[in-house]
Amino acid sequence: MKPLYEKIGPAAGQSFFCRGFVGREFDCPFHFHPECELTHIVASRGLRFTGDHIGTFSPGDLVLFGPALPHSYHNDERTGRVRRHAASQVVQFMPDCMGGLIQTAPELLPVRRLLERAARGLQFTGAARKLALARLDRMFSAATAERVPLFLEILVGLARARDARSLASEGYAPARSSDSDQRIGRVCAHINDHFSEPLYLDRLARLVHLTPAAFCRFFRRGTGRTFTGFVNEVRLSQAARLLQETTLGVTEICFRCGYGNVANFNRHFLRLHRVAPRDYRRRHQATPITRRVLQFVPVSEARR
Repeated sequence: MKPLYEKIGPAAGQSFFCRGFVGREFDCPFHFHPECELTHIVASRGLRFTGDHIGTFSPGDLVLFGPALPHSYHNDERTGRVRRHAASQVVQFMPDCMGGLIQTAPELLPVRRLLERAARGLQFTGAARKLALARLDRMFSAATAERVPLFLEILVGLARARDARSLASEGYAPARSSDSDQRIGRVCAHINDHFSEPLYLDRLARLVHLTPAAFCRFFRRGTGRTFTGFVNEVRLSQAARLLQETTLGVTEICFRCGYGNVANFNRHFLRLHRVAPRDYRRRHQATPITRRVLQFVPVSEARR
């Protein structure tokens, strides 16, 4: 499977992103992003793909994915006439979030090592998982400022876990230079910030001091896709979120995501998601399960 790039960004004034997902099934293709991700499955069962590892998930499953580690969740097929509900709690954050505190504070050295080990994905069980889930519940219902200490408590607790299990194989993640990562990160950040605007290859090439031809080779080596393909994935990822989380019309979403006409947008969307935008919205519209699960969905913080 070729992983897709997913654009993520915390709400304004927040260092990390807390989000609840609720629906009839998870819409989670094989994807990656520069953020770390802690995922707790609240409801549903199925297969979890982590790099080159395939495992099962069920309610209570807790996994920490490191930066750029491809992963996906696929629900079990229908059982009879009833489709299972799916729900999860997700915390996404950059390793240098909160002003670089995690990367610089000597007291948080165990957390830094935890994030390094998460490069292959870490599954937690036992007492560490139980404690982390209790704090996650508190964090998702807490005010924004109160989430910070709970977030750190969760990471410190997981860093002490003795039963963390690595998922992807040791040889899965290829070695990359820090300079290359920084330049790729600079380009990806620019695309993330300006995906709704026209994006020109020559301008991106100048951003990392390369000719257009050299930039194309560099970008493909670093991301596994062409520049145009990557831009489309970012835009279509954002479009899929808007279809799920807002009532905006397809035409408005088309223009908000950087497409010049609806026909072109529909064609690209159908090619990637194998369904038209309107059908995608009907298929993935959130369905409430319980009040407890609904509180995980920060509707007021929907991405723009």
